[in-house]
Amino acid sequence: MAVQSAMQCIATGPGSGKYTPAQEFAIMERIKLHFCEKRRQTDGVRFIELCDKLKGSRVLRNRVSVVVLLYCLRDSTLNSTGTQPGFLLPQHLETIEDNLSTTAIVDKPLRGNVTTSHPPRQLRAYDNGIDANPGSHKKLLREIIFALQGIGGEIIRMSADKDGFRVDESVKMPSPIRKRSLSIIEMGFMYMRISKFCEDKLRDSSVGMVGQAFVSAIQAELLEFYRLLALFESQVTSKSNISPADTPMEDIPVPNITLHRLFLWTLEPRKRLANMVSLVDACRNSKGGELISCIFPYTFQGDQGIYSSVVNVLGRTAKPLLIMITEWILSGSLDDPYNEFFISVDQKVPDQELWDSKYSIRQTMVPSFLSREDAQMILTAGKSLRFLREVCGDSSEIPGHAKLIKIIREGGEEPWIVKWEDGELRELVVESCDATSKHLLMVMMNKYELAKHFDAFRKYIMLSQGDFAFTLLEALTPELNKPILSVSSHVLATLLETAIRQTNAQFDDSEVLKRLDVTLDNTGQTGWDGFSLEYRIDGPLLTITSVEMKAEYTNIFRFLWKTKYVENLLVKLWRSQTVSGRLLNKLPEARGLAHSAHLLLFQMIHFVRQMAYYITFEVLACTWETLSRKLKSARSMDDVIVAHKEFLETTAMRTLVNLDSPMHLRHTLQSLYSIIILFGELQEKMFRGFEDECRKRKEFEERMVAHIVESSGSQVARERSRREEFSSNFVMKMKAKFRVLAKSYEDKVQDFLLSLSSQADPSLQQLSFRLDFNDFYHRKNDRLSMSVTFQARRQVGSKLP
Repeated sequence: MAVQSAMQCIATGPGSGKYTPAQEFAIMERIKLHFCEKRRQTDGVRFIELCDKLKGSRVLRNRVSVVVLLYCLRDSTLNSTGTQPGFLLPQHLETIEDNLSTTAIVDKPLRGNVTTSHPPRQLRAYDNGIDANPGSHKKLLREIIFALQGIGGEIIRMSADKDGFRVDESVKMPSPIRKRSLSIIEMGFMYMRISKFCEDKLRDSSVGMVGQAFVSAIQAELLEFYRLLALFESQVTSKSNISPADTPMEDIPVPNITLHRLFLWTLEPRKRLANMVSLVDACRNSKGGELISCIFPYTFQGDQGIYSSVVNVLGRTAKPLLIMITEWILSGSLDDPYNEFFISVDQKVPDQELWDSKYSIRQTMVPSFLSREDAQMILTAGKSLRFLREVCGDSSEIPGHAKLIKIIREGGEEPWIVKWEDGELRELVVESCDATSKHLLMVMMNKYELAKHFDAFRKYIMLSQGDFAFTLLEALTPELNKPILSVSSHVLATLLETAIRQTNAQFDDSEVLKRLDVTLDNTGQTGWDGFSLEYRIDGPLLTITSVEMKAEYTNIFRFLWKTKYVENLLVKLWRSQTVSGRLLNKLPEARGLAHSAHLLLFQMIHFVRQMAYYITFEVLACTWETLSRKLKSARSMDDVIVAHKEFLETTAMRTLVNLDSPMHLRHTLQSLYSIIILFGELQEKMFRGFEDECRKRKEFEERMVAHIVESSGSQVARERSRREEFSSNFVMKMKAKFRVLAKSYEDKVQDFLLSLSSQADPSLQQLSFRLDFNDFYHRKNDRLSMSVTFQARRQVGSKLP
């Protein structure tokens, strides 16, 4: 800026004319004297040598003028590194011009020896403008200055639609002067637009605090423009320019300010005003954080002066937002009557749903200098404070806020938006937010024992407490076999307490055990369809487990409960086959049937045990380990909620309970369990028939031994006929039923394996390999023999029913 001022001074100053040798000598002597006063004699000699070399150079035409400029700037107070004013005021130019005048330089040392020279009157008249008339020139300057304030005159008139100014066509002036005048008075139109914007916003009752701050910042920027206008007017109406009324026109002195100087002095202010007009146009229909986002892109430019102006406006405008952010972070209070803050509150939401639903982010109001992560971090910090105060009843002071409070109170001249961009303020905000989140986690983990309740869900709802699950299953089976309307909830609750007392669950925390309860839905046919175990939670813990999560836990429990039931049923069926195997010695014709049942039973046992192993170790154990690790590294409540949600979703997906999991897989697995239950009923019926037949044969043999039955051929024939009927009727029918059941079971298993092999989840693919580790089903189905490639999965998926 100093270089620009100097070049303007060299071009327009009164010292830009020819200098005499005597004047040049006097200037050089002054400079040498200055070096001597500063005790820099060596620099003075060096300076004179350089000036002598320049005398013969044709490159620098205004050599003496440049030397005069250097002398005038010897004690300059211009600070190129300091903050520049909103508009470039010509006070520096005036000082330079006064020092550049010949009389100012040689006044005392050269008094009486040097005369002042002025440019020819004709040249000054052309520079002055209208008809070489100084009075008309002065009038033009005054009207231009009035136009800069939005006031029209005789020469400079307001346009008909009041959207700018024009030069009266009846006034004769050279075309360059007219164009230059129009270029200057364009600033008046810019000023009018800015002023009207400010007036409209101040009359608008819904403008908001950020909008008011923006108007105040614009008005503060205009103060520099007002100072500039005042200086221009003082130059035009200075006493040295006022002449008696009878003074001839040609003797009226030329004003100190000329149209050319006025044009040069308004170059920088014109750019500033144009930038401000762009700002107010961009922000006209915005408020709050959206308004700040409209201003922020204007900071990305290379003009340091305009950058400083925009940063100033942005800092003042964003100050109400900073107050809202700090109050939200430090106290959790939200005072936003005009809905300008990027965090909104729904007062209708109860405190139980405070964390999930009460507070949210208005995406349109998030300032562009805040990232989405920063906005979420600020939301979490204030929400944590509100949660502590309203839900947890904790009003203790949060450590880690002191530094942020200190820097907010100290303030400083530097806009806070610059501190945020530099990272200084953002680091303190992050530190305060982390401190609040850590304090909330500490309260939840220590006071409300969150980890213990998670472990209770794992042990009792997901049946990881093996002895408890087995004992409860044995105790509830007779009651759950009844029709759903005949099952009593009180009986189930009593049996639950009995199972707790008979297992290691009795040593668990009483706070955990009293939360266990049974629920019974009147859906389905038997108690197995409506029974579920529930772990009741209240208070702040409800935030961790929402209603949807409770439903997910219920679905997972029912699936695991049915898997445990089927597994226990197969154990009983195997025991029944082992115990009843002795009957086959007396029923040789039934050995084939029993062998078929035995093979099918072991296929089912293999399938269910592999499913149980997969659920216990590859699903529940792995997902619980992941949840435990995330709980230890969590930094906020949101991290805990997200980790818990991922734990539930992964568990539900891998156990095929989640509604997003393939429906065909769920239905196939449920069909397999139904077939196993049907197999148990069929085997029970088979062994009852075997026992009945053995009893009849034993009675016949006892009567034969006791001679009760005559040894006639008719009685023996009748017994033989009955046995043949048993073999052809009962045994053959049971074989047919087992054959159909085995075929249905194998088809369902193959469909299940096909569906598993086409899943994207690696754990489900591994389950497919585990269930058919010896290629027993692969040899029976060509589709299962295909390699598990992406193309093969697509083909398999397309063939699924």
